[in-house]
Amino acid sequence: MGAAFKTFPPSGTADEGEYGTSPYGQEAYGGTQTGTKYDLPANEIPGDDLTRSDHWNVGEVAHRRSGILLGARKFTEKRVWRVRFGDLSSSDVDTLLVFYKARRFKLIPDSAEEETYYTVHWVETEFDAVPQRGARYRLEFTIEEV
Repeated sequence: MGAAFKTFPPSGTADEGEYGTSPYGQEAYGGTQTGTKYDLPANEIPGDDLTRSDHWNVGEVAHRRSGILLGARKFTEKRVWRVRFGDLSSSDVDTLLVFYKARRFKLIPDSAEEETYYTVHWVETEFDAVPQRGARYRLEFTIEEV
C-alpha cells in the first residue's frame, strides 16, 4: 500500500488547551476527533521513496581552520523526504494545500497502518503548483521529520 498524509486532530494543534477547550478538555482523553487523511499518488523519480528512510540530514557544529576540519559535534539527525508529483488533479492540489497550511502533520509510510507514523514539517514556505496541459498540475516539495 502507498504512503499517506494525515493532519493532527484540531485539539492536537490548536491553542485551546492540551486535550481540548479547557485545561482537562471536553473530548475523551487523547481526543476523539480525527484529522484529514490523504492517500498520496506515486512519488516520481528523482523523489524519495516515502515508505523508506534513505535520506537523512544531520545537525552538527563543525570547527574548521583553513578548510581543515578540526572538530565536529553532532547534535541530532532527522529523516528528509523530497516529494515530486508531475500529474495532479486540482482536487489533489487543494488537498495538499491543507497540509502546506498545517505545516506539521503525520507521514504514514503504509496508509493501512495509521498507528505507525512520523511527525513531519513541510519545509518550503511557498506553495507553487505549476499548471500543466489541461487541468493537471506539477508540485515539488520537501518534508522533514520533527
